[in-house]
Amino acid sequence: MKCLHLIVLLLIVCGSIASCEPFCNVLQVKNQANDTIWITYSCYPDSSIGNPKNLVQVPPGGYYAWKTMGEKYVMPKDLVFTLMIVDNDTLRKYGWDEIERNNICVKYHINKEKYERLYGVFIYPPTPHELDILYH
Repeated sequence: MKCLHLIVLLLIVCGSIASCEPFCNVLQVKNQANDTIWITYSCYPDSSIGNPKNLVQVPPGGYYAWKTMGEKYVMPKDLVFTLMIVDNDTLRKYGWDEIERNNICVKYHINKEKYERLYGVFIYPPTPHELDILYH
């Protein structure tokens, strides 16, 4: 009986520790394309892709989340994220030098309203529902 109580107590403590996550997702990108994508973001109006070394590689079926401290991220009313995506076809066609020089990428400007309607999660390629949110 003591052993059972000890196991239950251990499970409760482990569950409590695991739930103490000091970070929360700011923006999560899920790659549902059949190929790898490269992503980065900036705060509008800066929408230059910058150094390709700063881009994050997301494999097919993978995801990446930018995080911040705190229990719940609240996006400031006047902030606009510019999410920039380069797919492998573009990379093969142009190479990193030309992509950086000419800022060749797909860009999505995400304000507070769009962010909340997307629940902080962006799926690439965008679903028809997401396209409706992004462009209306």
